[in-house]
Amino acid sequence: MQKWFPAVLVCLLAASLTATAQDASDDQIRDAAVRAIGAMQKAQATWYTTNKQVCASCHHQYQPALAFRAARERGIPVDEAIARADALKAFTFADLDRAIQYTHVIEPAMDDAYRMVAAHAAGVTPNLATAVYARLLISRQNREGDWDGFHQRPPSSFSRFTMAALGLRAVQLYHHTSQKAAAAAFWLVW
Repeated sequence: MQKWFPAVLVCLLAASLTATAQDASDDQIRDAAVRAIGAMQKAQATWYTTNKQVCASCHHQYQPALAFRAARERGIPVDEAIARADALKAFTFADLDRAIQYTHVIEPAMDDAYRMVAAHAAGVTPNLATAVYARLLISRQNREGDWDGFHQRPPSSFSRFTMAALGLRAVQLYHHTSQKAAAAAFWLVW
């Protein structure tokens, strides 16, 4: 997932121009990606200021963080000031008390795991709070290796495969060293 997933996101961003032009040049594809990154960042710039949002959003933070990482890897310009400010609001794992109390359950795989995978793309390093979230993910995995989804919102959260892939990746990225055995058992289901 780590190698190909960001590339898929960039391809999807450029798809609007390349869908009808089979022989699109590299410059056309790059221009489409630059415009797409710019549009996402324009939406992000107002997410917290104009809309006064206090929560993170799959569409405004998670997916863009993955796209920005892919863009950076391919030399597509990203306004780092906007990306950094947005990531600070969306991916702060500094509140250990909130992580332990876990009073804000939305959906373990599609919210917590997705947020953790996107946080990794944004450069968030593992800490005690991320390890708590990884442990919570491990504890909520079904015997079949996936998670139950509270929200069935195709296409992003409808698939049990998507939930499992995100959950597995989040645990892989953020489990604490003391959770090594639990994380290893977590993978054995697969």
